[in-house]
Amino acid sequence: MKRNLIRSTVLLVLYASVILSCKKDDQSYSTWSVYRGDLGNSAYSSLDQINTNNVNQLEVAWTYHTGDAETGNR
Repeated sequence: MKRNLIRSTVLLVLYASVILSCKKDDQSYSTWSVYRGDLGNSAYSSLDQINTNNVNQLEVAWTYHTGDAETGNR
């Protein structure tokens, strides 16, 4: 009986620690500090400055020419 109680308690603690470790962080995803947005590679941002009403007003901010597309390069 006592052994079952100990076993159940250990399993409950392990289960709780797994659940808590998988808990999603309470981030607002308002920064893009690493590649694809976050360490989970989610590519999600909660920023709302660009939306369906103003996306057509976007302009090219910069370009970089690598020279790869020059004539003669294959």
